[in-house]
Amino acid sequence: MHSGDFRLSCSCAIRATPRQAVRDCYSLKDWHPGGWCGSSAVQRLGVVLLKDSLAGGLEIMGTRILLVDDHPVVRRGLKHLLGVQPGWEIIDEAADGVEAVEKAQRLDPDVVLLDISMPRMGGLEACRLIRETAPRCEILILTQHNSTQMLQEALNAGARGYVVKSKADSDLLQAVQAAKEHRSFVALDC
Repeated sequence: MHSGDFRLSCSCAIRATPRQAVRDCYSLKDWHPGGWCGSSAVQRLGVVLLKDSLAGGLEIMGTRILLVDDHPVVRRGLKHLLGVQPGWEIIDEAADGVEAVEKAQRLDPDVVLLDISMPRMGGLEACRLIRETAPRCEILILTQHNSTQMLQEALNAGARGYVVKSKADSDLLQAVQAAKEHRSFVALDC
């Protein structure tokens, strides 16, 4: 190990912020204080270690996801499915495109899971605005529209991926992981 490095070996690490404490389970090695972790094990887990200046300790961050769908039952189901994945955190929900744009700008999620058909502002317009105002966010469309034309419109609007809701049970976890890794993912029901 290099001078100033230390080994963190634990089965559970805690991320504490002034607003919340979240427990995520990881297996971590070699963190370099003051810099990004170069450990391939940590990169495979999709976590980044940062110095937490407010708490004076470590902050462990996983994939931060914003769920956007106008149906509360869909959001609850997605929250249940995605929220139990190690290192994934549902940071908030939105019921329409206007809320989605505001929350994406304010919360800076890693992945925005976005429906197309919503009131006030649809998902394609929200996708364009999120891409412009929060360009670090990766956008994954989850929709009922099983159409190559709608797929093309979503990709043109800046979406990283597109999953038809009928394929969500088999493909959504892979699609979110791909978006987090800045890779494209498409799942149509052909």
